[in-house]
Amino acid sequence: MYPTSRRTWIAIGLLLLLISGCSESNPDQEKPILLLENLQWDVVAGFDPSYKAGIPSSALAGAKKSDSFPMVINRLLELSPGDGLLHSTLQTRFSLDKSQLGSPLGLHFPWIGESFRIYLNGYLVMDEMQLETGPDGSSAELATRKIFRHLTVPLNNAHLNAGENTLVVHFAGYRQPTSIEDNGNHGFMFSGGYELAPLSYLEANHTDTLRIVLSTVYLFFGLYHLVIFSRRRQDSYNLFFGLFCFVLALDSVTGTLQLHRAIAETAWINRIKYFSQSLLIPLFFYFLHRYFHPEERTPLLLRIFGYSLAGTGVLFLIIPFRYTEPLLTIFHFLAIPALLYAIFFIGRIILLRKRDSLLFGISIFILIGSGLWGIVDSELFHTGLHLLPYGFLFCILSLIFILANRFLTVHNESERLNQELTEQKNAFHRFVPTQFLNHLGRSSPVEVMAGDSVLREMTVLFCDIRSFTALAEGSGPEETFSILNGHLQQMEPCIYRHGGFVDKYVGDAILSLFSDDRKSSASQPNSAHRAVSAAIEMAKVARSAENMRPRSSGGNYLPGFGIGINSGSLVLGTVGSPSRIDTTVIGDTVNTCSRMESLTIHYGCPILISGFTRQRLGEGRSFHLRQVDEVYLRGKKQKTAIFEIFDADPPEQLLQKERGLHRFEQAMELYRRGDFADSLKIFQDLQQKCPLDQILPLYVERIKGFLEQGAPFLEKWDGAIPVIGG
Repeated sequence: MYPTSRRTWIAIGLLLLLISGCSESNPDQEKPILLLENLQWDVVAGFDPSYKAGIPSSALAGAKKSDSFPMVINRLLELSPGDGLLHSTLQTRFSLDKSQLGSPLGLHFPWIGESFRIYLNGYLVMDEMQLETGPDGSSAELATRKIFRHLTVPLNNAHLNAGENTLVVHFAGYRQPTSIEDNGNHGFMFSGGYELAPLSYLEANHTDTLRIVLSTVYLFFGLYHLVIFSRRRQDSYNLFFGLFCFVLALDSVTGTLQLHRAIAETAWINRIKYFSQSLLIPLFFYFLHRYFHPEERTPLLLRIFGYSLAGTGVLFLIIPFRYTEPLLTIFHFLAIPALLYAIFFIGRIILLRKRDSLLFGISIFILIGSGLWGIVDSELFHTGLHLLPYGFLFCILSLIFILANRFLTVHNESERLNQELTEQKNAFHRFVPTQFLNHLGRSSPVEVMAGDSVLREMTVLFCDIRSFTALAEGSGPEETFSILNGHLQQMEPCIYRHGGFVDKYVGDAILSLFSDDRKSSASQPNSAHRAVSAAIEMAKVARSAENMRPRSSGGNYLPGFGIGINSGSLVLGTVGSPSRIDTTVIGDTVNTCSRMESLTIHYGCPILISGFTRQRLGEGRSFHLRQVDEVYLRGKKQKTAIFEIFDADPPEQLLQKERGLHRFEQAMELYRRGDFADSLKIFQDLQQKCPLDQILPLYVERIKGFLEQGAPFLEKWDGAIPVIGG
């Protein structure tokens, strides 16, 4: 099946009905009184002022007789090729009834030229003859040519007789320069349409409305497709179709009477009309080729036709005007094989079942048929029946339907691709957060390159599920991932609510970052405050969810988690190769944060922060915290202070730690000074009063071990345990 939609066929059918309805005549309206082409005409060479009221009998003896149109003066007088201005006189007689003079009358000439004066019963009706006087006082040349199409001449009924009337036309025109053509501009070129009729009938039936409307439509669609081409250069068929419409508008507007009246030298109207007609075929050829074969080179035969016809069009503008009519005949003979080639071209694409080829073929066959009729009529029949505008209208509207359909298809495909790109972009941001790109100074994932990096001051939060490996071993894959995703989905919003973002998920762990770049005023909390607040909320949410989980049902549950927080400098960047990259954060700040998290199991504290983060929290008591140790982390020579945040502890445990905080700090101070005996007493006393504080048994056992080692150990003591925390 061809991809032409049913609605397209319906629309074209309605268009044909509209055109046919506009062209039908109303049987009740006025009709022409007589057709001038059916009268007997006398033609004589030359003109004398006495001819105005009628050619005298003496001059009629050698007159040429004609009772059919067209009446080309040079052909009627059997003139041989030459040059020079020729005057001639045409005369006819007709009779009118008195009843026919009751309403204003007029004459209609579908074509008349090259210059003329019209006399009716001796009265000058219209003067369109401007002569240049030679040195000897004679009229040697035309000052301007007056070639009119669709000319309506109002008549004064007072100049008409009830009975016989004499119509005289004085012509001045040039002899044909070659034997190819008889200068069809000189005389009455068409075989019909010359009328004497009521003026109201002529004004109603011979207007420029359709031509002006068509010119406007063609101009609009030409501009429309040129604008499309300016925004989408790869579809070059829009360029040629836009130019084709512009040239078509030019051809249509040059057939309007208003333009002929507005321009003094009507020869230029003919030049432009012939020029536009010469460009129509090559532009249409290139449009067809670029539409159906956009990737292929233009065929040689098509280029030959295109260049020859376009060159002919340029000649119409530059050669002497009297040679334009012979050149028009040559153009017609060039156009016939070009149109036959177009039939072959369209037939071929229909056989190849190219997209839109069937509707294209029908519309173009109609256009080519009307074009061939125009050529044959111009050369042989001279009826003046112009089918080409209707063929063009049908073809243009068909092409507009096709191009609009293709545009909508491209538009829909573009929307689909945009939606797909949006989804891919959103999917990308699910792997690489937008905040990470912002820190790298990149607005789009496309801009990210391997090796991009930036140094930032940030707070790192690392959260890990405790004993997840054991949990996974006791569960199936689906249940394990269900538990893990449920946990991660609970934790992530807590991080984003406090201005952080998840850098990555590392198995059952979350690595998140908090930046100070988002601060807009000093009153807003810094990254350390926000990271600690997020950790507290995460711990509370996890504990609340765990309390609601029915353990008696035998289902698995999360055995707990630890959170480590550290602040300092780190490097954000991308690593990998051009084909595969990943984002990462590196630096001692990140490593220390990870070790903080690993120590939460050792100390039995869900949330541990480093001394660097504690410094950034300031001296206020925004959180419940206490220093729980000072250690040498593996690979570091400087001590690292460790603080516990216990705001998320259960209420009773929080109360015990808060009540014993002062005594705990005293014991820690004695411990750091090496006064183990006194600090042990305080820890043992606190252990009795605060049984829920899990760190107290650790210190009791640790200090006992130190005391057992004796004096050698005490001499080396500097307040920190070396090499701990992997």
